[in-house]
Amino acid sequence: MKKYARQCDVTGQGMNEGFCIGDGAMYIKSEKHMSEHITNDTEYDSLEEAYEDDYYYYTTWEDEDDFQYEETPVNASAEFLRSMVAWMNRRPETLNDGKTIDQLIMEYKNSEQ
Repeated sequence: MKKYARQCDVTGQGMNEGFCIGDGAMYIKSEKHMSEHITNDTEYDSLEEAYEDDYYYYTTWEDEDDFQYEETPVNASAEFLRSMVAWMNRRPETLNDGKTIDQLIMEYKNSEQ
């Protein structure tokens, strides 16, 4: 089983590089999710503005002593569902009307790309 230095607070995936917010208060793996966090959860207008204000930095963890988190299939499935629920919560309620869970899952997966 592969070990990771940190766990993404958005997706729950293991990460050995990514965005560190507030000196470890939150970790985000992808630029897409970081941009969404900045836009939806902060007062900043852009990634650049947040970076210039020292809100976050990007780093790579290389010391194997930092590698503590193991991603298991159960964790990955649970985190997928958790991130999908968060995605659905950001959508206007009317967009879910009449769609099956399979349709919503496919729409979510396509939004991740």
